[in-house]
Amino acid sequence: MAKFRCVIFAAVSSKPQAEDDKDSIPNQIERARDIIKRRGWDEAREPIIVPGQSRSIDFLHEAMEQIPQINNLVDLARGGEIDLVVCRDYDRLARTRSLMTQMSSYFSKCRVQIYALDKPVEPISPEDLDRRGRAIDSAAMVEAIAGLQAEGEISRIVNRRYFGINAAMRRGRWPHPKIAYGYTRVVEHSADGAPIYTDVPRIVPDEAAIVHRIDDMYLQSGMGAVSIARALNAEKIPSPTGKGWRESTIFHILKNAFYCGYIVWGIKRMANVAENGAFVRRACYSEPVERLKRQLGKTPNAFDVLEHIDKDELDKHDIIIVEGAHERIRSVQVQKAIYRELDRKRAMGGRAASTSGHTPLFSGILECAVDGAPMLARRNDSDRIYYSCRTRKIGLECENKKWVREIDIYDAVMDILHQIINDQHIIDRYLAGERLEDEYAASVNNKSYDHLVTELGELEKATIDVDARRERWDDAYEANVIDLGTYSSRVQAVEDERASIDRRIVAIRRKLDSIRTVDERRSEILETISNIPEGTDRPATKVFLRRLIEKITIRDGQIERLIFVTRM
Repeated sequence: MAKFRCVIFAAVSSKPQAEDDKDSIPNQIERARDIIKRRGWDEAREPIIVPGQSRSIDFLHEAMEQIPQINNLVDLARGGEIDLVVCRDYDRLARTRSLMTQMSSYFSKCRVQIYALDKPVEPISPEDLDRRGRAIDSAAMVEAIAGLQAEGEISRIVNRRYFGINAAMRRGRWPHPKIAYGYTRVVEHSADGAPIYTDVPRIVPDEAAIVHRIDDMYLQSGMGAVSIARALNAEKIPSPTGKGWRESTIFHILKNAFYCGYIVWGIKRMANVAENGAFVRRACYSEPVERLKRQLGKTPNAFDVLEHIDKDELDKHDIIIVEGAHERIRSVQVQKAIYRELDRKRAMGGRAASTSGHTPLFSGILECAVDGAPMLARRNDSDRIYYSCRTRKIGLECENKKWVREIDIYDAVMDILHQIINDQHIIDRYLAGERLEDEYAASVNNKSYDHLVTELGELEKATIDVDARRERWDDAYEANVIDLGTYSSRVQAVEDERASIDRRIVAIRRKLDSIRTVDERRSEILETISNIPEGTDRPATKVFLRRLIEKITIRDGQIERLIFVTRM
């Protein structure tokens, strides 16, 4: 009987499977050692164990990089230290046919054979293998079939899990054990300590109180994510991971629509993306969401998706946004206010818009009236704050006055606010739809509400006609009625027309939204203005200004235009 130098390879795909109370890995090793002993082979090395990592990888070099144990196995084969790899089944080594084929081929070149306990193929002696140069055909065939079976099983598991999750979420249920901070799915534990889950997540009162604090700090106190994380860490409040609060954790809580009662799934999907000559897994937006992102010029939230993408399109791409069966921690109104504040700060430059600490009062609000560039804050030796056009910073010329003192801008803004308090009709001048940008949008301002509604209906019908024409050109090209050059030029013309219509629709919707909310917004602004903070309370003043004012344009040291935030 031939003597083989063996190494046992045992693996499981997830960490829970490798825990002490599970029998999988010890069972794999015990079965392998039993066959090695009965066949009179030698266990040349200690077992190689993968304690919870997926082997659903397509290339051997990637498996060696991601799984150190496979790299060690390849090193043993390359160094001629083993003759036989003993494992429970081929899927312990690889879960894709591509990886199984590459491993089989590489081991064959190294004169190493694979012996799977569940699909045993009698190995040939090392001496016979040296004479033949390659393994026997039956072994190669079984290994190839095993790779197909492993990949098929993984595909079936993934599909069952995908459709199961999809169905549960459409019913308003959250099927994952992992849940948002502030909730739990564990209702009790079994006799052996295993958690028992409920279909409907339950609120954890202490954690829900922290979520409310985060909302208040962000919306009421004007603190940014970094400042909120710092404050919670200073109070030694446990974070979701127990490793301290981070900026990313705060943003995740603020953006998560689960807290306002919604279940959102499918907006982002994991996909293989080519990067630096290799494929990597990245979270990518679904196709309709990516289009909406380009249309809005920002990352759409769940309510943006519901508003702009019809249900058939969402269903087509398996995007789920439904009201869940769980209890809300925050209201929908608060969630929308958070999204608006996130969008506002992003438009103002992220951290430059922070309202904590000692940043200048008007950072992110001031704009040069000459070239539209933001005006940046500076401090002189006496610690007074000035603003100048950013164009000057990059070495270009700007006709605008070089410096504007912050105190002068502040005094001018306060004068405007006091004028509004005395004559409330003045406020209409600052709510005249100045958010619209292009030439068509400017013309929209002079049209009545009814006329705009009629025009919007006509434009929406026009989009249907344009899309139909695009389909006809596609059909004509596929039927070889027109050549590629004609097809390309006609399609480009159709796409340009559709883009123009989309811009006009956005302009009208913005104007209609402004008209619908102007009365409500007027009362909100008047109420806010009536509570002007003391000038010495700088943090409160920053919060006040950023809630009230969207943009101030400056020309020659004077306020040329002041625009209030259209919505709170």
